[in-house]
Amino acid sequence: MYSVGSWLMPRAGDKTLIEIMQPVSQTRSGVWTDNLEECIQWFLSGEKRLIFDVEAAKIKKLAERQARRTQRRKTSDP
Repeated sequence: MYSVGSWLMPRAGDKTLIEIMQPVSQTRSGVWTDNLEECIQWFLSGEKRLIFDVEAAKIKKLAERQARRTQRRKTSDP
């Protein structure tokens, strides 16, 4: 599978390097392709994407936890 190098997850300790382990899709997606020409087109487009947005995932996870807490409070209140 191919993706644009700048879309890969940066290393936590040094943002100028990529993370050693990257999540790679087994199927085509908006950031992974099995077609090298398509990947080159993505690169040449200059578009910015992320194979996985860690910050967005953290925000989503926190919102889900808060929603579960709120739901538990509603069901436990008499």
